[in-house]
Amino acid sequence: MAKCKICDMIASGKLKKVYEDDKLVATLSPEPSSIGHIWIIPKKHYPIIENVPDHEVGHIFHIANKISISLFETLQLQGTNIYVQNGVA
Repeated sequence: MAKCKICDMIASGKLKKVYEDDKLVATLSPEPSSIGHIWIIPKKHYPIIENVPDHEVGHIFHIANKISISLFETLQLQGTNIYVQNGVA
């Protein structure tokens, strides 16, 4: 099994965690494209979103919504974007 660069960065402390539970971890992006750029990463690896069980997708978006609310409130943002990286591309 190939090593995961993101997991290695989280384990080494190179990525600052902003949230974690038994299913996922959210970190500040190491190369943010905007203020508040956060990665939400499932702890179980899936090659594409179609492989993620529906209940986990729901949980990911529930947490994304909570983080988005926090960004609106703490950084006084006017909007947020939620992107899904699906596959390697």
